[in-house]
Amino acid sequence: TDDGSEASLHDSEADCVICASGKYSGSSASELCSDCEAGKYLTDDGATTTSHDSADDCAVCTPGNWALVSSATCTACESGKHGEVSGGTSEAVCVVCSSGKYTNAPGLT
Repeated sequence: TDDGSEASLHDSEADCVICASGKYSGSSASELCSDCEAGKYLTDDGATTTSHDSADDCAVCTPGNWALVSSATCTACESGKHGEVSGGTSEAVCVVCSSGKYTNAPGLT
């Protein structure tokens, strides 16, 4: 119960919250969640504890996609570009199609 005193703010496991999308907490007694590194993502919206308890929960973006730090999803390379590497960390992994070729959909390899 919350009687207004600071001591009552952390008196139950229910006071602990699951990390948000793109974040995890790899140890007990954590005060903060850690960010998934660039090139990785974690989609769970904080619904499942076991989806946020290890850096391994952060999945690597597939070729044709990239992600910044703490991403909930990967971003697809735009049409006219493609990506060949997994774990892209910026849009720079997306390269333009050579002359005489094209892509008409985002996220292609």
